[in-house]
Amino acid sequence: MYATFMTTNIGTEQQWPEIFDRHPGLEDALNALIDLTEKDTAPVKLGSKADEVIFALSRVCIEECWEILLLAANQYANGSSKLLRGLYERALTLTYISKFPDKAERFYKYGAIQEHRMLSHARKMYSDEQLNEVLAPLTVGDIENNFDTVKSDFQKTRCKTCKTTELAHSWDIDVVTMAGKVGESFPDLLLSAYIVPTLELHTTLASAFSRTTSTQTTVTFDYRPSQSSIDFCILQALALIYIVRSVVVKTFSQPLEAEIERFGKAFRRAWAEETPAANNSKPARRNAG
Repeated sequence: MYATFMTTNIGTEQQWPEIFDRHPGLEDALNALIDLTEKDTAPVKLGSKADEVIFALSRVCIEECWEILLLAANQYANGSSKLLRGLYERALTLTYISKFPDKAERFYKYGAIQEHRMLSHARKMYSDEQLNEVLAPLTVGDIENNFDTVKSDFQKTRCKTCKTTELAHSWDIDVVTMAGKVGESFPDLLLSAYIVPTLELHTTLASAFSRTTSTQTTVTFDYRPSQSSIDFCILQALALIYIVRSVVVKTFSQPLEAEIERFGKAFRRAWAEETPAANNSKPARRNAG
């Protein structure tokens, strides 16, 4: 089986000058990422379940990275932060499976558990006939049969005394444990790229009131993101996509080592910048914005 990669653009050039003023090193990093993406077009051979998972997750990660950059450059820091949470978890899972390829089969099987959970919720509101119309060509019967086939693989002990069991809540180990096991930059980014964005993603008190200011008579909502939050979302997205790209190049033996090295060096310089220059910035080329 062979699969092909894709190229993409990141918005318009007009979006980026202010960001490059604050972090001029980002321009080189972004252009290096575009170069890498444009050369990443050759079909790759998918020789195992792990290859299939790594390929598929990497495509979603790349698309999500562009979306984060586009939102951040357009002043939607909270939107980019919410997407960052998904990028973190997918990048982590992809890297974990690259290190432990035997886990790919478990990732595949857990899809039947997730579909069955979706079905259980939907059945509270819709009939099986209605669901079959929406799910076609998949059917309620298919989901039930697939679930029955794999559910024994995902049982965990609920009570050691009475020996009762329940379905596992995740396909393998939890995100925090996985981050510690994988290493890379995942432990360092866990709080800012996963835990805090999760609060913003869900309907929580934090997501409702994090940008409101109250007085005795008024409540105002601040739509203006801070420059630092915009820049940090971009940097975190690039940190995660660098890991994803490195895993993909290694997994599929792509001749892109020089491009990965260039991107890595440029990104690390941008990350290390503490006092960005305030001038001599120009837009990234070829629709990098």
